Amino acid sequence: MCTYLRIFNPLIALLIFILCSFAAVKEDKNKPIVPSNIIAGGIPTYFFAKGMFCGVALLLLGKILENQLGRDKGVK
Repeated sequence: MCTYLRIFNPLIALLIFILCSFAAVKEDKNKPIVPSNIIAGGIPTYFFAKGMFCGVALLLLGKILENQLGRDKGVK
């Protein structure tokens, strides 16, 4: 469990952020990549914000769980 929380959890959070950021700048498969879509508003901004929120939430919850598991090991 600790290996997952230290290695895989941050990688999954980063992957979520990258995928949502790519969805924000790509917007449609026939359109080119436009980084200014992120600040333009609408659906691309929503995907970027969702990627930031989900990535940070996953990281923070993983760190909280890692901290709680570490406390349990110290008590025994």
